[in-house]
Amino acid sequence: MSSRWGWKTMWVVILFFGLLWAEDTPPWIKGFKKYEGNPILLPRGISFEAKATFNPGVILKGDTICMLYRSEAWHTKEFGGESSISLAKSLNGIDFIRYEENPVVSSEYDYETPGGCEDPRVVKVGDIYYVTYTGYSPKGIPSCLASSKDLIHWKKYGPITPAKSAAILSTPINGKYWLYFGDTNIWAAYSTDFLNWKVVEEPVMRPRKGYFDEELVEPGPPPIITEEGILLIYNGNIPKEKAEELGKKENRTKIREYSTGWAIFSHEDPTKLIARCEEPFLTPTESFEKVGQVDDVVFSEGLVKKDGRSYLYYGCADTYISVTISDRTWREPQLFTGSPGIWKITSPILLAEGDGFERDRVYNPTVIAEGDTIIYMIYRAEGEGTGTGAFGLAWSKDGIKFNRYEKNPIMISEYNFEESGCEDPRVVKFGDTYYLFYDGNEPIYEKPGATTPGNICLATSRDLVHWEKHGEILQPINDWESGQIKAPAPIPQKIKGKYWMYYQGEKEPWKTSMGLAYSEDLINWTQVFGEPTMIPRENYFDSWGTEPGVAVIIDEGILLIYNGWGGDGTNTNKTGWALFSKEDPTKLIARCNSPIISLPHDHVFTEGMVRFKDKWYLYYGAADKWIEGIVVDFEGILSEVK
Repeated sequence: MSSRWGWKTMWVVILFFGLLWAEDTPPWIKGFKKYEGNPILLPRGISFEAKATFNPGVILKGDTICMLYRSEAWHTKEFGGESSISLAKSLNGIDFIRYEENPVVSSEYDYETPGGCEDPRVVKVGDIYYVTYTGYSPKGIPSCLASSKDLIHWKKYGPITPAKSAAILSTPINGKYWLYFGDTNIWAAYSTDFLNWKVVEEPVMRPRKGYFDEELVEPGPPPIITEEGILLIYNGNIPKEKAEELGKKENRTKIREYSTGWAIFSHEDPTKLIARCEEPFLTPTESFEKVGQVDDVVFSEGLVKKDGRSYLYYGCADTYISVTISDRTWREPQLFTGSPGIWKITSPILLAEGDGFERDRVYNPTVIAEGDTIIYMIYRAEGEGTGTGAFGLAWSKDGIKFNRYEKNPIMISEYNFEESGCEDPRVVKFGDTYYLFYDGNEPIYEKPGATTPGNICLATSRDLVHWEKHGEILQPINDWESGQIKAPAPIPQKIKGKYWMYYQGEKEPWKTSMGLAYSEDLINWTQVFGEPTMIPRENYFDSWGTEPGVAVIIDEGILLIYNGWGGDGTNTNKTGWALFSKEDPTKLIARCNSPIISLPHDHVFTEGMVRFKDKWYLYYGAADKWIEGIVVDFEGILSEVK
């Protein structure tokens, strides 16, 4: 149910002494032109979408643009037609095919009854889709949240902000997720888990007297990261009296005029407005935008880029759906701040591809650099005939763009100790030999016939392509590790004449601790203690289990990047750090209080770090499906120590 009653653009740079006006608007926004065949989706039938189809959110899934749109029925309760959310898909961005079992989200609870579920905005974080929508009831119009793996089956979490139109930024800033919401002023809120949101006290954007947004401002599509900052496309309305004046000139009744503009917030501080348009770039000009169940409205809610074009989808007069298209797209920065001391690489490093060994997944990479010339990455892949894993090789000259080795895979499972697959590699180099530690995936409690629950395997190579396998190199001897040992993280230099390796021990699934082993020759290894070196901590993110990721030497000590789980009541991995003494690798000096990398409700698993061109690059598997990366400043992430 609608509640909307009542190009000379310039940058507004906000300085401590006031406002400085300077040209120009982002070129891709300047390029928007309404599609001549609008509207592209109309009401139909006699049921849930007979009255109106409007205000769509969109997201790209492979080559398909998926649209979640507000569908409204004629059957009337005290709030008029009841709204639901429906799904449609398109390959070309114009011709949409509706899901035959629509709607996919309908009203069920008191916070969305009797008015229904309105105005969806959709983002994807990790492997999970999140939709925010407005629940319409006598109690109010809050923004609500639901999640899905397939855009069809949704789990609802209830209201997350007190007002409507929440638009989530899908990338964390300074360790927090952010959203903008509101339909008078625009407020901001932040969260670490996507479920509990803290509202910033003051609005971050207000209406402006004398402008197209004088009456109100309201978020449009989910905000995006651009080179200039966090860009929010938003909708604004003029006061009734000004609309009436315009109506007299057109010889008709007019009480509103909703238009669409843009604003930019700081990368470092999502509450800091740094630029804002002076005039709208989208206004109601067509008959179907001027006449409908709510006249004189264009309301933008869905933005996606595909094949070099930007598509902005909007509701027309609260009745139809249209699109405006630009032949240009926004540019994303290669790096931006994610948490203190961390800059996230914007694009995924590697994605699954083809029909072969990496068809389904690529994840959990290890890396090694040859000076400042090249980074080599060995990654776990799953696809045709790989079981739980084979290894591929890739290389990069800048740490961001990786090229695959054309004769992949470089390693597949061959022996009984790796029968199920080769998993989770870690590579180091001593002399002119590469040593690849990996998991053979044969826990004794999962395979009753297994007699070697060691699972830590070793292979050696002179060229990273041809490998000699040495089999399992460590067997459990303690009760706490009797189920299996795995996840070897070798220290990349000798200490006191020995080689060292952190590893995970497990007695039962997901209840794990970390141990330490040493070797004289890198082939034969011995546990240091009968007890773990590092254990889970109650009431922390790693309260159930800890697993080594990668160990590196820095000035402060041995930095162990590790993965932990259990703090949220699930086995979802998050990445943290621990610092051990360089003189005594058994001595724990410090440990993080919170994770440095995480996805809400999905895995991250980190095991690759390298120093390259005076920067530390860290790579991890995301959602067990693709590879992402960050640049790390240790002074920032070790600030808890200080």
